[in-house]
Amino acid sequence: MREKVIENGLATILVLAITVVMVFIFIRVGEGYQGLASEWSKIPGYPYQREGSERAIQEYQRYQKMRRDALIVYGKLVREYPESNWASYAQCRIGDMYRDLGEYGEALVEYQKVTDNYPQSRWAGIAQRAIGDLKDADYR
Repeated sequence: MREKVIENGLATILVLAITVVMVFIFIRVGEGYQGLASEWSKIPGYPYQREGSERAIQEYQRYQKMRRDALIVYGKLVREYPESNWASYAQCRIGDMYRDLGEYGEALVEYQKVTDNYPQSRWAGIAQRAIGDLKDADYR
């Protein structure tokens, strides 16, 4: 019993740390840098348009790398603590990360794992809706 409490505590700390980092990423970097870079190039005479566009693209690429890093950590949580209260959340977030990276086939696979492995969790319903959204939009 004590080992289960410690395991859930460690998983909770890991998920909270990931969540804080991801919130910071979303606030700091945002999702629109790549589009913003192309818009800057349309402004005539903008004194730093080339430098600004390159910097925006670098920030976007850094943001994508952070998503990939989060995939690794969430995957580790699911593998090492599959019975944890946070495992279903982490599995669902893996699907979210793949969807955000544009890897829709992988996202479908990961969302399906949530519904198969954690059918009683609240994340199973969220994953099922995400599967429906991806299939409705015909992302494959």
